[in-house]
Amino acid sequence: MNTSNGVPPITTGRGSSLDTGPWLEKLAPGLWQKGDFCGYDPLSERLCFFSKSRQSIDDFIDLFQCLDGDAPALIAVTLDDSGQSMIIVRPGQKARLSRIDGKKKTIRLYEVEPNIGDRDEIVDLRFYFENHSIPAKSCKMNNQVTLLNGKWSKLSSSHVADTDASKLRIKAELIRQP
Repeated sequence: MNTSNGVPPITTGRGSSLDTGPWLEKLAPGLWQKGDFCGYDPLSERLCFFSKSRQSIDDFIDLFQCLDGDAPALIAVTLDDSGQSMIIVRPGQKARLSRIDGKKKTIRLYEVEPNIGDRDEIVDLRFYFENHSIPAKSCKMNNQVTLLNGKWSKLSSSHVADTDASKLRIKAELIRQP
């Protein structure tokens, strides 16, 4: 059921975001896959899309970049841990991806705030990362790094205390919109 202005109603369990998945499926049949989430946060005026499929994410970007005229580049920040987590965000904005358990306790939290350097090949990145999925190996990081566009960078052991966590890699890629 939609409201009078065509915006889907607020979903339960997703905070203040509106579930825009059914709308997206009508707009772009086949883009939506089981386990994907598309939501609109009216407070930040952001449309968020989560998918395990890189192709679906690329298709989502292609679909919406044509609607956003003179927008600056987006930055895709990827953290390589026990799998990869990617957040696509505008320069200067914060974005976060978190996983919580049934008791609303944070299991993993990944927050980024990237900025494009003086030259397009450099990204200055503030990031915060928490991982409590294995309590004996939990870690927290709050740091700022300078990355080369599209290049993986290992987080040195000075960034994290746990030796397993020191295997983390991070990458930032500029996504130029035509």
